[in-house]
Amino acid sequence: MAGGLAVALAALARPHATLSSGDHPLVLWPSRDVSVAVDDLSASVPRVASVDAETAPQLWVSNDDEDPRDSIALLEFTLPPLPEDHVVGLAELRLYAEDITLPRNQPSRTLWVMGNGSSWDPTTMSGEPVSPACCASARWREDLREPGWASWDVTALVVAWYEGTTNHGLRVTPSQHLTGDHYYFSFASAEGEHRPELVLTLKPRVRRLWLPALPAGGA
Repeated sequence: MAGGLAVALAALARPHATLSSGDHPLVLWPSRDVSVAVDDLSASVPRVASVDAETAPQLWVSNDDEDPRDSIALLEFTLPPLPEDHVVGLAELRLYAEDITLPRNQPSRTLWVMGNGSSWDPTTMSGEPVSPACCASARWREDLREPGWASWDVTALVVAWYEGTTNHGLRVTPSQHLTGDHYYFSFASAEGEHRPELVLTLKPRVRRLWLPALPAGGA
């Protein structure tokens, strides 16, 4: 137990991570994040139209049927080692919505979080096809019309990373186009006041105890 706790506390020395006591919530901040404008995300081969500066304080996620052009957010998190006596019980991506453009007569919108299927480089993405999504997806649907936190359960994605799936980070994407639809969410980036968070709640690892079989007839 002492050795496992030492490993966990070592996360405090890593950038983008902090650990608290109790049920061991581990809060990670992005090692990088960026917004990407995409020409018609519902197209057979959507392409990156432009990339925001990595120093921008906002991450845009939007759907605009009039262009048509969408915005998605890409985030990358560096996972620290876990205590050997703990595993991930819950993983949540939390983003702070600073500004929302959603007409009052429109219902709430569904934003999805997925894993990225390949590596990505903001400096070379413009004009290229959008990298594929992979792995599990987490849906968020809430009537969020005022600034505040939104969260997605990404436990399946994070557990897969710890079990060996390559970690290319997360993407936040709008639902596909609806005729005449338009909405915009501006979330705080790693450069903003409310940084994105990947919150890991750890739980003790369940260890199986194998007992020798008793000989026939009892002890």
